Amino acid sequence: MSIPPRERDILRYNIDTAVLAVHALSFEKGVTDFRLNQAGIIRAMMEAARQKIFIADHSKFGRIACMNVCGIDEMETVISDSSFPEELRPEF
Repeated sequence: MSIPPRERDILRYNIDTAVLAVHALSFEKGVTDFRLNQAGIIRAMMEAARQKIFIADHSKFGRIACMNVCGIDEMETVISDSSFPEELRPEF
């Protein structure tokens, strides 16, 4: 399988910390996104980075978008706003 040029270019970098803004996070599906052309870029950033930080406001949790990006087990650090639902804290 051929790697698209943007993803191939990203994989050439030695990234210390990737800060990734995502559109949907669920315990069931992990990180998902509705931007069809961005899922591969997010995956490449994750592969190239030593540390991965996911950023999403409270409205993105418990949602599932159409493109799978990664499982919840691949998430190292998640940052959200102060309205993050308390009941979801143990899952994430």
